[in-house]
Amino acid sequence: MTDKKKGFFERGFVETIKSEYNKEKNKKTKLRDYVILIVFVLVAVAMCSGPDSDEPPVVKTKDQIENDIIEKQFSAWDGSHTKLYLLVKNNLKDPDSLEHINTRYIKHRDKDGNFNNIITVNMSYRAKNSFGGYVVEQISADYDVNGNLIKINNSN
Repeated sequence: MTDKKKGFFERGFVETIKSEYNKEKNKKTKLRDYVILIVFVLVAVAMCSGPDSDEPPVVKTKDQIENDIIEKQFSAWDGSHTKLYLLVKNNLKDPDSLEHINTRYIKHRDKDGNFNNIITVNMSYRAKNSFGGYVVEQISADYDVNGNLIKINNSN
């Protein structure tokens, strides 16, 4: 039966039910959208606000500050001194054969025990020699706290 042949009551009743169903569906959709929006806003506010801490900021000692400055010169990946590593690599016969083994540093101090802004960096590494065999070598060099080379002490 087509809409034209339906009576006014039947057509009005069906349309009224459809209309009420759509209103309920729209209310649920709007409610869901509002809930999602509120959750999104709460998450955004939580991410933007820092931790609530009444503790005073940590004050670093002079030694900790010096160590932070010095440790920026070293690779977080393998602990090598980045500039010394590149210096060695650029002077090898086969630069791609360089394998870092170990790096240590020593802070120079004056007679009163104060750090004098110089570190000695000792690095052990493996690399191919002229015959293609791998050999273990060591190098020692002095750097200032900014990573500038002062002198090479020795190398094997």
